[in-house]
Amino acid sequence: MKSVKPRRWFFVLLLLALAVVSAALLMPPKVRLPAVMILSRPFEAPSSPREALLRWMPTGPGWQWARSIVFGHRKPVLFQTGVFVSPSAVTRTTDLGAPVFTNDSGIEVWFLNAAQSHAFTADLPRIVADGNLVRSRVSTCDGVTASLSTGQTVILNGSTNQVGVTTSFSTRTYGDHTDLWLSAFFSEIRTNNTVQVETSSVSIVTNLDVAARLQVPRGTGLLLLKPHQDGDSRLRAGIVLNPF
Repeated sequence: MKSVKPRRWFFVLLLLALAVVSAALLMPPKVRLPAVMILSRPFEAPSSPREALLRWMPTGPGWQWARSIVFGHRKPVLFQTGVFVSPSAVTRTTDLGAPVFTNDSGIEVWFLNAAQSHAFTADLPRIVADGNLVRSRVSTCDGVTASLSTGQTVILNGSTNQVGVTTSFSTRTYGDHTDLWLSAFFSEIRTNNTVQVETSSVSIVTNLDVAARLQVPRGTGLLLLKPHQDGDSRLRAGIVLNPF
């Protein structure tokens, strides 16, 4: 009978140890944070225990199999989003019930089941004015941040400004929920009706600027609304995600 070389035993024990540590670290925390937390900028989604452990493992081709055995494949995360500006009464068009979160700044959050999400997103193009709805499809995976940007660069009053929609999503999936770190920024060019002397007739308006951490229950989507950033009480800005 061939004896197992000590070096091979070392690698076997190392993999077993990594597997045990990974299983302990990747388990969802027993004490959960609030379901919705509004964050201040700048913020950065924390690294997952998986990412911390991967930094300690060799990156050579021969170690790819070890990474797969210890951590498994990353879970895919697919969803659709819509960033929009709408009349203040937008939520009255669909029976959404009471929001799960509100604060003094006027931010409201709903977790939507499949039926509510479908009804709301199907009616949204009719409610929202042209150009004030930007939709996208996000394909990422667990522990990886996806960033999307669409718009244009505008030079105004001698400075360069990025105008349009910029979003980022970082997810960590568990059995019954998804931890989501979300950032959304939506600005547009507005032309004044009256041109005054020595005053530019073009301005940049920020419709939405929000960052949040949310624990989204499995099989649900979300809707986040806040008062228009420009102070127009007739409008609200928000972001909607279809069910995870």
